[in-house]
Formats: sequence, C-alpha cells, structure tokens
Amino acid sequence: IISDSSMIVFSHLLAVNNQIVHLNLSDNKIGKLGILALSSSLGLNASLLHLDLSSNLIFQEDVAPLAAVLSWNERLFLLVDSEQTLFNTTLRVLKLNSNLLANKGVACMAACMAANPSLQHIELNGVGPDHESFKL
Repeated sequence: IISDSSMIVFSHLLAVNNQIVHLNLSDNKIGKLGILALSSSLGLNASLLHLDLSSNLIFQEDVAPLAAVLSWNERLFLLVDSEQTLFNTTLRVLKLNSNLLANKGVACMAACMAANPSLQHIELNGVGPDHESFKL
C-alpha cells in the first residue's frame, strides 16, 4: 500500500524517469501530501500517458495542485517563466474513480481538461457526494 510518505519518495523517481508510460496507483492511501508530490513530479515527467489514481484518499481540495500542473495553455505559458513553471503536456488519460472529489473537485478537473488539449479522458466514476459519476 502506497501512502503519502511513500508517494513523496516515489515522486522523486517519477520526475526523472522518462520510460514509464502507464502508471496504476489505484487502491492505495494516497492523499493530500501524496498528490502534491505527484503533481510536482508530473511537471517534470515527459513520458507518462495514462495515470490511474482510483480508490485513494483524494478529496475535492486535494486536486487543485494536480489540476494546476495539467492546466497548461499557450496564453498562460506566455505569461509565466517557462523555466520556473511546471506543466505536463503528455498525460492523455487520468482516472480518479472512487475518490471523494464532490462537485468542487469535479469542476476543478473539468476546467483542467478544458485548458489542456493533450488530456483526452478523465474518469470520475463514483466521486460525487452520493457516489454519482461524471463524464468529461
């Protein structure tokens, strides 16, 4: 089982590894600190296409760093220092099923997908307050 502390260590490795294409981290205990670490590493990783974070301990307030690193767009890129700002433009599929994202978390991920043309599919099954599903 991967927890936040394990995810912090793993994220350092993911940041420098450009061989991993599919990463399944489902059914773990990754929460706020783990998502923060993972988000930082995604900004440096240039190979990951599919990421599954289903069935973790991710709440609506935890997805903001993930959405930020995936919300690359040309206008924003022109306004920030590209050497200092981390964006991921390779991820195509993100699965966040069975986390407690609620409406605010779903809205955050929808905005992220709208801003990132490379992100083609986000799965949000069972993430609402009554375990409803959303399709983006």
